[in-house]
Amino acid sequence: MSSDMPGPNVWLRLRHADGFTNEVFDYFKAACRMYQVRIESFIVNWESLATTRGTSKPTARFFPAELAEDRSTASLPILVEGGTLGFRSLLHDTAKDLYAFLPVGFMIGVEAGVTEPSFEEDGGWRSDWWNPHQPVSAPPDDFVNTVVRSGGRVVAVEELEAGFASPKDSE
Repeated sequence: MSSDMPGPNVWLRLRHADGFTNEVFDYFKAACRMYQVRIESFIVNWESLATTRGTSKPTARFFPAELAEDRSTASLPILVEGGTLGFRSLLHDTAKDLYAFLPVGFMIGVEAGVTEPSFEEDGGWRSDWWNPHQPVSAPPDDFVNTVVRSGGRVVAVEELEAGFASPKDSE
């Protein structure tokens, strides 16, 4: 990359305490290529989508996937220009594609994160990490989850107000 070409300003990251083997990093790189195609498709179709029509169209330049020296963190660097909060949200919401195709046993210990410009006046960078396999918040106390199974498979999770019987209980 030449010195006059801007570098990335967003890094979508996965980290794992056990580190990324060469094989798992290859899976991550494949997921990055699929993710890139998906985001580029959104941008190409920007004016044809009801939720983005009439808003400024961003650009995204993807860089090769990176692996930290200690192999604990894999990153997809992206240069986003002209992005809106909606596009930022799109990047974050679809980032699950970066771990969705990793081996299940490895996926369980993955943390997802993003490093991006800070919203603070003094600038700088911010990194946020989360466990994609845990709920963001607990359900309200007055709701309970009922798992509906069919042939050993979960086919639905019903949220019922506590104290009320499910339709099956009342039949």
